[in-house]
Amino acid sequence: MPVPQPPLTPVRSITRRGAGRLVAVLGLALAVGVPSAVSAPSAVGAAAEVLPVPSDSVLRLSGHGWGHAIGMSQWGAFGAARKGLTWRQILSFYYPTAGRTTASNRTLRVWVGADTDDRVTVLPASGLRATTAGATVTLPTSAWGYTVTSWRIRRLSDGSFRLGFHGRNARGDTMWFAHPIGGHYDHPGTITLSRLASDLRLVLPDGTIMRVRGALRGAADGSSAGLRTVALVRLETYLRSVVPSEMPASWDGAALAAQSAAARTYALRYAADHGGRGGYDICSTTWCQVWNGTARYTSSGRLIRSYEYAASDAAIRATAGVALTDRAGRYANTMFSASNGGWSIAGGTSYLVSKRDPYDGVVPSTAHEWTDSVRASTLQRAFPRVGTLRRVVVTARDGKGDWGGRVLSVRLEGSAGSVAVGGSTFRRVAGLRTTWWVARSRA
Repeated sequence: MPVPQPPLTPVRSITRRGAGRLVAVLGLALAVGVPSAVSAPSAVGAAAEVLPVPSDSVLRLSGHGWGHAIGMSQWGAFGAARKGLTWRQILSFYYPTAGRTTASNRTLRVWVGADTDDRVTVLPASGLRATTAGATVTLPTSAWGYTVTSWRIRRLSDGSFRLGFHGRNARGDTMWFAHPIGGHYDHPGTITLSRLASDLRLVLPDGTIMRVRGALRGAADGSSAGLRTVALVRLETYLRSVVPSEMPASWDGAALAAQSAAARTYALRYAADHGGRGGYDICSTTWCQVWNGTARYTSSGRLIRSYEYAASDAAIRATAGVALTDRAGRYANTMFSASNGGWSIAGGTSYLVSKRDPYDGVVPSTAHEWTDSVRASTLQRAFPRVGTLRRVVVTARDGKGDWGGRVLSVRLEGSAGSVAVGGSTFRRVAGLRTTWWVARSRA
């Protein structure tokens, strides 16, 4: 829901523009040291604060939050649930003025970002079918004296699609064969693989297996012969993987239910805004929101990790079909991130507001409160015009929360000159979790 951000499962999904995956882990909050420089300005326009580069050339910082801080804080939802709020109350707090509607259990086309080899490779199984342009064929597990070891959809140089299988015979010989659908080998339209009432086993480039509920399709990626893998999954089934990928299934039910409604709405809004481009409605990474299929296995069939859990399934059922709307009746852009640090950022709508968050921090975490270090050499490489870095000067903050709030602008001063940069640029270059930070005492 997201803008890119760090992962949560140990997750918010920062996503494209909002979607959060959080990568934070439960644990004791790190203590925030006393600032080693001038006290932070309390608002925009206050006196600048100067952070001299220490003798070891390492700036030591303390900060609040993880991610873009727009919309729902996932750690805040966790804290609110611990305080006794229901999932409806959590949604109302993080998305004030948003309305509610009931969404149908439609099919979503999910671009499988983990499959990057320009082909769709699926393990054979009874009942596997291939469909294109109205023609459907049930695929065999053996043919022409060969046992099928995998099926593959690929795209040819002329842009057409072809289905084939890899086989092994009794002598151990292996070979690829093209397989017809409706009497034709090459097809101008996409090819879809499905299996009634059963998962598909998608082979990823690293050799691991992703189990998928639904169908898999090879879709044109916009280039002459490129192909992207797209899963066709019903909305409520899609959420079974998304919710525990974005928020630990061990968290309180009210938080999981709030995440379920937010993720459902986010997917529907993203599909409404972007669906139809590139043959997919939403992607599977933190640039949209995280979807990992049913489970991941090794090539030998050993379970690596499941992505569906009883607790998150129950939360999805508790909110079945619930979606939020904006004042125009469209699905709301329900962005979320790991932690807002205690103060959210406005997102340009009536339901994405900037305000103090009393729930983010109820449960201590290294997402809410953190420490980090930045080497002067990192900043010097990014901004060579400064020469040898002497000091970092925070020239403006937003005035909201501890230390004068989030950093809006910074000036880097060195032996050869100075460079003024925005707070977000500094955060990116320094690799910080947010723009809300302050210098801390050397530890």
